[in-house]
Amino acid sequence: MQWNRGTSWPIGAGHPCIGCTERHFWDTMTPFYQQLGDVLGVGGVESTVDTIGLGIAAGAVAGVVAHVAATGIHRVHERRKAASGGAGEGGDGD
Repeated sequence: MQWNRGTSWPIGAGHPCIGCTERHFWDTMTPFYQQLGDVLGVGGVESTVDTIGLGIAAGAVAGVVAHVAATGIHRVHERRKAASGGAGEGGDGD
């Protein structure tokens, strides 16, 4: 069964066959994936997949928070410059 607007199918993308076109597939052949156990990290440090995922999610949230803070500071600075008669471009970009 092709997917992605007919450009590929699971076997053609390198995934092993799991019988997804078989009758009653979802009722009789699942679950076919299991959560990974411990993953050996860099330098021999062992971490679980959940810990790695939480670390990546925390990093992404920290990046978004830093971006929001930097944008807010920039907008306040631009508004103060415009209010004091600075050589701005005449708009606040909103």
